[in-house]
Amino acid sequence: MFSSRLALLGGCFLLLTSAACAGGGSSSGRSGSFGDITRAELDDVDAFVVDDAVELLRPNWMSRLSGACYAEEPLSRDELSRLPLADILKISQISASVAASKCGISGMDMMASGIYLLIERRR
Repeated sequence: MFSSRLALLGGCFLLLTSAACAGGGSSSGRSGSFGDITRAELDDVDAFVVDDAVELLRPNWMSRLSGACYAEEPLSRDELSRLPLADILKISQISASVAASKCGISGMDMMASGIYLLIERRR
């Protein structure tokens, strides 16, 4: 009798645990603070410019953001508020060293502790 109750309790626990894991993601399918920002996410966000979208979709990126690379050109953090989302395919978080190789950010423009955005255009 005791072992059957224990088995039932264990089965219920496993069922509840697996249901919680399966439902753990957000209903929109967004990856939260991880991974690239996709075109699908940009289509769903209530924003018109890059900095607003990043703030809404990956707010933790903004706290360390130093700048961006767009069309192989460096952009300051302030310039992101003038870059419309309509032409953007994907936004990725990259390191300062990757930013230096992708769009020539160096010297005073590059802060080793910060992160950069790699902004890919739609084709």
